[in-house]
Amino acid sequence: MNITSILLGFLLVLNIMLALIVIFQERRDVGSTWAWLLVLFFIPILGFVMYLLLGQNLSRKRLFQWDDLKKTGFEKVLETQLTKLRLNQFYYRNDVTRDNHDLIYMHMINNQAILTEDNAVEIFTDGKEKFNQLFKDIKAARNYIHI
Repeated sequence: MNITSILLGFLLVLNIMLALIVIFQERRDVGSTWAWLLVLFFIPILGFVMYLLLGQNLSRKRLFQWDDLKKTGFEKVLETQLTKLRLNQFYYRNDVTRDNHDLIYMHMINNQAILTEDNAVEIFTDGKEKFNQLFKDIKAARNYIHI
């Protein structure tokens, strides 16, 4: 066995592993998956480089990250809520929140989403009604208006 056959074997294994990643890890439509698989198998080395350069779905990746979470105290609130949830010491203000304990915990672990309660949602089906309410809310603001 010479070095070229070892190198080609390594590239073949690498292409197969990348193909498996394309199939099982990436959430793509069927046509896109087949297209990348054909590129990987028929153009082994160049296809690998093309996939690394062009095959990444940038819309799913976070292009912007919030690095100032420590300054806002967000991480402390999240850790406090997680600790209380783990120890079953979290105070729920309503039964619906208590019934969804597992879902809340999952969001905290996976998405760093803290639980806030006493929120209200008002649905507007008419633009005029929405803007009238918006102007009333702006006039009624006491300290800040965040846009």
